[in-house]
Amino acid sequence: MKIGVIHANTSAVDPLREAFLKADPEITLVNFCNEELLQIVDQKGYVTKEALRMFAKTVFAAADAGVDGIMIACSVYCSYAGLMQNFLSVPIIAVDAPAVKKAVLHGGKIGILATTASSAPACRGKLEKEAEEAKKTGKDKKLEYEEGIVTEAMDALKAGNGQEHDRLLRLKSEELVNKGCTSLFLSQITMARAADCLGNLGVLVLSTPDEGVRELIRQIGLKKSDKS
Repeated sequence: MKIGVIHANTSAVDPLREAFLKADPEITLVNFCNEELLQIVDQKGYVTKEALRMFAKTVFAAADAGVDGIMIACSVYCSYAGLMQNFLSVPIIAVDAPAVKKAVLHGGKIGILATTASSAPACRGKLEKEAEEAKKTGKDKKLEYEEGIVTEAMDALKAGNGQEHDRLLRLKSEELVNKGCTSLFLSQITMARAADCLGNLGVLVLSTPDEGVRELIRQIGLKKSDKS
């Protein structure tokens, strides 16, 4: 199985490689990184037509490389997965979409963990949007949210201290669980490394790379079954 991953920076390359390796060591991963995708958004404040054309070209480059599926790793462009699927014969998913859907279906009080100030509210917005979609199908459940932002954890990770990053997230997670959270949502790909140390808290722990990888592999399997 060969999978293409679309990046707008290199920060998610290693966490996603680990997630795919954990799911299936025989998967061949091909990274397509175009940092200009984020540079345009940073300059203009939104995804311009120029940026969207550039993004589409990157996706098509992955498809032309003969991959079995494509994952969008940049949250800014995740919402365009559905649009791009119209032009592809292989599955394409946003890395965070499966985790968002699972959190909403689980219901209860969601603890949103983040290591940057902007990530938690952005994640909450996606959860709320998914909850609105769930209402249309009658699958909605009562939801509450509690944000846990630990910028010190990102500082530790940037300084090369992964253990401190994980320790700080564990402490914040315990705090959220004590506040009644029934699930913990790791809102950034870089936080996936801490998922294992949160496993014994007695609540659902959702890591976007792990959930995204499993769903893409599932969709590729379904696609291949349809062809056989």
